[in-house]
Parts: sequence; structure tokens; C-alpha cells
Amino acid sequence: MLGFDTLYRNDYDDETLANISADQHRILLTCDIQLLMRNVITHGYFVRERQPKKQLLEVYARFDLPNAQNPFSRCMHCNGDINPVEKENIEQHLMPRTREHYDEFWQCSNCGKIYWKGTHFQRMQQTIAEMQNNYQSN
Repeated sequence: MLGFDTLYRNDYDDETLANISADQHRILLTCDIQLLMRNVITHGYFVRERQPKKQLLEVYARFDLPNAQNPFSRCMHCNGDINPVEKENIEQHLMPRTREHYDEFWQCSNCGKIYWKGTHFQRMQQTIAEMQNNYQSN
């Protein structure tokens, strides 16, 4: 949502996660302290919060991310880049009401997922604004 290059999978075992972190030079965010103790992990962080919105704020503050974010620039499904796309190029993939009510669209260059500024987008914008306000007040 914030435009960071991320990989999320909840079906990998600890060894796979550790190796991906090391091989791809990724920061490993986890609630598993034992996982962070593996020698192969060079960059990791133990997330203390348990509620998703609080976890997001914790990581946001810990890594001082406000100036690095680029909201809605990556696909929330596969992490690919999102680019503007002409409606006529994707019209056949839209539901009738979406086609009728929206004219501005973006598409993932990797998986092809289509995005538009509907109610879900508005809720995510509100989440980002709340997070920024909470960050600034801390």
C-alpha cells in the first residue's frame, strides 16, 4: 500500500524465510525471535505489536518511512509496479458498474491486476492519513 518493495508469505518455513532475507538483502520483519537469531539473517526486526494497524505504525516509525513512501505504486497482490492504463485497453475485464462509474485505472505490469480509486482506495487513504498523524504525534 505504501509503495515499498515487499515480499509477504505466511506459508514459508523459517529456513526459507531466512535464506530469502539473506539472498535478496531484505529486512526480515517477524514476531518470531528465534527466526531472527539465525546466523544468515543480517537485517531483521522483531515486531512487538500484534494488531495489523499497530504493526504498520510500529514498522513505519522504526524505519522512519514517511519520506520514503510512494503510496499505491506497487501491486498489493504480487508487489509488481503499477502503471496508468487506458480504460479502453482493460474495459473487457471490468465489472459493469466499475466500467460505468470509473474512468481512471492502473494495472500491475507483473500480474495484470487492475486498480481504480473506489471505496477500498478511499479507506486505504484514510489508513495512511491516520498512520501519518499518529507518527507525527509520537
